[in-house]
Amino acid sequence: MQITQKNQVQQQNEQIVKQEPIYLDVVPDQNKYIINHNKEQQIDLGKNSILQVFPRIISEKESQELYDLLMDKCKWYQPQYMIGGNLQYPDRKMSGITERDRQKIYRAFKQEELQYFEDFPEIKKVKEIVENITKNKYSHVLLNYYESGKNTIGYHSDQLIPGQLVASVSLGAARKFRFQPQKISGIQKQYEVLLKPGSLVVFDENAGGKFFKHSIPKEMKIKEGRINLTFRNTVE
Repeated sequence: MQITQKNQVQQQNEQIVKQEPIYLDVVPDQNKYIINHNKEQQIDLGKNSILQVFPRIISEKESQELYDLLMDKCKWYQPQYMIGGNLQYPDRKMSGITERDRQKIYRAFKQEELQYFEDFPEIKKVKEIVENITKNKYSHVLLNYYESGKNTIGYHSDQLIPGQLVASVSLGAARKFRFQPQKISGIQKQYEVLLKPGSLVVFDENAGGKFFKHSIPKEMKIKEGRINLTFRNTVE
């Protein structure tokens, strides 16, 4: 399988021009803004919390082939976390791919389940596409598998260092992605964007953790699975 980057991405400028948000809908009683997922844009959610939306960086056919490949080849495991003294099992499965020579790995990875980019050339190619778009380097990718719309991840924030980006590529079923402001932010607006297969969203430390939390809500009508590839970088 050959992964190619779309012409639209190849022709993008060195730096995205900051634009005003463009919304498909506004729900005033919920203070929720629906972001146009069909338009390449950069949005300040508030307090310089930057979200970038790229509707398609690989074709629908390529994204389906990648989905099938990962379902067949990846080592999936059930994560577990200790929260409030209780062992919790998230409503999804996970996997991880990293560079073989990294001394430090992402905390969510299981050492015995580690996989390497050299064994997944298709994923390495996607990583290169994402790095070209974001002008950022990534040492690993965290994969989350949602079996259907009943599988979800609640509101949470990521621990990101200043200047660090999180880049997420979606495969499989389209799912909603929501941002909710942290109380300390003083921001009232919530945001939602539909993540379609082959799309990319990128957010910084302000949008990812300092001022906002994010989630994938339940959508019981969705019967198909979804995988998201979250590219990150660890500091050695």
